[in-house]
Amino acid sequence: MLMEAFSYLCTMNGIVVRAVLVVLLLATWAPRLWAQRTILVLDVETRTPVPRASVEPDGHAPTLTDSVGMARLPERFDSLTVSHLGYERERLAFSEVRDTVYLFATGHMLGEVVVYSQNNMMESLKKDMAKVVLPDPGQAALRVNIADVLRFFGWKSKRERKKKKVEKIIKELDAKPLEEEE
Repeated sequence: MLMEAFSYLCTMNGIVVRAVLVVLLLATWAPRLWAQRTILVLDVETRTPVPRASVEPDGHAPTLTDSVGMARLPERFDSLTVSHLGYERERLAFSEVRDTVYLFATGHMLGEVVVYSQNNMMESLKKDMAKVVLPDPGQAALRVNIADVLRFFGWKSKRERKKKKVEKIIKELDAKPLEEEE
């Protein structure tokens, strides 16, 4: 009876057989596709994606974020290390990993730099000053840095928290008298 049903399905130009094979393939691959998580890596100050950041789950191969800061993670891992040149390395336990990981910049980036030769420096400065448009003093521009706002409400960066801990340990060690050997 089973063979008759199979031969009947095969005679229908293989459409049903192909559909059954597709369903079987999806059933075997779907758990693997769903077993991955996706995270977004952003700069904490600018909230912009950090492309090509290294994402390294313990026990798994490292990967890089794409151009929009996205990376795929395995379903289970112990801890996750996210790093990029110019940012502090962020190490998170599995329970701390959310959909978004924020990286803190390690240094300050310079704005545009213009190099002039001594001979034509004054001429170039005069041209540049002629292009400058001064803002209307009656309309003060409001510029807010999100990190300054967070610090105002008592939030401290990971670097500041670590610095406080180290300062506390050093104070405790300084307060203890040295033990003399007998």
